[in-house]
Amino acid sequence: MLQLMLEKAAKREGSNLLTALKSLLASGLRDNDWSDQSGRINDLQITIWVRWVAGIGWLIVNNYRPELHDPSYIPNNLLGFGVILFNAWVHYQLRTKRSVPWQCVLLLSIADLTAISWGLHNAYGFYNGHYVLYYPALAIFSVLFSSFIACLACGVVVSLVYAGISIASVPNYTLEGNDETTLLVRILSMFVVIAAVNLVACYERFRRREAVLQALELERQRVELSRTIHDTVAQTTYMISIGIENAKNMVDESEKKLISSLDATHSLAQTVLWEVQAPIEGGPLFRGSQLTTVLKTHAN
Repeated sequence: MLQLMLEKAAKREGSNLLTALKSLLASGLRDNDWSDQSGRINDLQITIWVRWVAGIGWLIVNNYRPELHDPSYIPNNLLGFGVILFNAWVHYQLRTKRSVPWQCVLLLSIADLTAISWGLHNAYGFYNGHYVLYYPALAIFSVLFSSFIACLACGVVVSLVYAGISIASVPNYTLEGNDETTLLVRILSMFVVIAAVNLVACYERFRRREAVLQALELERQRVELSRTIHDTVAQTTYMISIGIENAKNMVDESEKKLISSLDATHSLAQTVLWEVQAPIEGGPLFRGSQLTTVLKTHAN
């Protein structure tokens, strides 16, 4: 019985730890922008087209005068096709105006970095110039995820992987002095790209949010102005119209000039009333309200 209780407690602790790790990962990668993707569509579209170009270029280079006996030839093609198909699915989701979960975007970025690392591992590592593909891949990650900590963690992982691949590709796992400096510069360049792109992306998102907030504030002011007109000018004009109509009914029929003047004034008041109410009825005054609320307001 005691052993069973201990096993349950261990499972509970493990479940709590896993939940905490998932929550930490989600808070580091997901931000408020992903709840409303209207501000991320342009970023996603740009990264998708960049991935199309990079993926097709990868397949062209890999299949240009290929060494068919190379054991990495088929895996490289399969990995490239896999990334392109994943990218095509995300592109289709955007074209059909469907939401793309941030987890899918994260997996797609991981697939990019995995494909690049795999290609370097199978093609001379440190001496292969394809390491430059890391830079656009890291830039894409920094554009899509605004958390600087998450981008920094991604840079650390990628730099460690690339350092391991580079060291494993040289004889006796030892880099010469110049090679060590070159490797260090390449890794530092990764962090420079991450910091610069993340800073610019965050600044652009800040400006976008400010523009949205300004638009919402202008909308709120228009609604308030419409309500003010409806509660003051429109109501006052309506009361004037009623007063003129009552005065017209009380005038003796023999006073035709006065009746004609009251009729003209009443028509003018009615015209002003409709002109004042027209932009209110067609404007944002009742936008987002329930139908019953709008009908009760009109009835009142």
